[in-house]
Amino acid sequence: MLNLFGGGKPDHPMADLKQARRLLDELPAHDNFKAVEELAHWLDSVSSVEGFKPEHRLQLLLLIDEAAQARVRKLARDYLAAVRPSKFQENRLWGMIHDYWKQAGLAYARVVDQVVAGTMGADAVKSQLPLLLVRALRSLAQRIKWQHMRYGPVDLSAWGVLNRLYAFAETRKLLATGVTLYPGVPGESTPQQEFLKAVMFSASSPDSLLPLEVELAERVIAEFVPRVTIASAAAAEHACWIDLTQNMGPVRLVRVPQPGPSLRYFAAGPALAELEKLVDAIHDSGALPSVVNFGGAYDTDTVVGVLRHLASYWSPEPPERKHP
Repeated sequence: MLNLFGGGKPDHPMADLKQARRLLDELPAHDNFKAVEELAHWLDSVSSVEGFKPEHRLQLLLLIDEAAQARVRKLARDYLAAVRPSKFQENRLWGMIHDYWKQAGLAYARVVDQVVAGTMGADAVKSQLPLLLVRALRSLAQRIKWQHMRYGPVDLSAWGVLNRLYAFAETRKLLATGVTLYPGVPGESTPQQEFLKAVMFSASSPDSLLPLEVELAERVIAEFVPRVTIASAAAAEHACWIDLTQNMGPVRLVRVPQPGPSLRYFAAGPALAELEKLVDAIHDSGALPSVVNFGGAYDTDTVVGVLRHLASYWSPEPPERKHP
């Protein structure tokens, strides 16, 4: 319901912040699937209904997303469990996880759209733009990751939104602004790092990895991404490129595209040398170093295999096919 006279609240169960918190507290404690399903619904509902002021809408989206994180991680662990779930359960888990990240990415992107459009009240969220952009970019990257997890076609519209969000962050000079991604999560991230994680992940041929290796690759990329470089002009060290105005993911730099202001080029930079040193260190010691957070218990052969896979795709020289 559109609030034409500015004195009331939208006709929505979460219009009152106290009521919204109560609804989130009442989520099923022992049914993560049902809880995440409800949270995805709330993301869509809160981001779509008319009448919310941008600041209030964003506050609700942040609360909903924070309530979902532990539950979504648990569903992901169930999906990647050593004992594989039944095909029915696997499809159910994948569908719920993917749908959650889809709704989260769209919800955050709609708030950014309000800022871009200069919607009344949008100025109030400007101080939270770095957090909004980091959450939006991460959510879209997770959606793309889970599409790769099923080796299915990647919805390029997700890349289109992700690219335009990055371009907006670049215009507002917010790329290097660090924020805490979620309460209780150590460390900071920036809009640029979240974008580069998505680019380096998709440029690393995740379709040729097993699901558990995809998860490990994502973790390794997050560790090394601060050393990845991005530029607006091509150079010899660049491995791939992207056009921020297009619905496209990163493309291998086999040929230099026609120059343009929206093109961005990527190189692993120092990350590639560090990755290769890490492979040598593991090979020499036979153990995984504690300085890298691999995000789980993996055997050394699996880790080394993923590291070598990443190194081959991060190299400016593309991997050669052994067979036609």
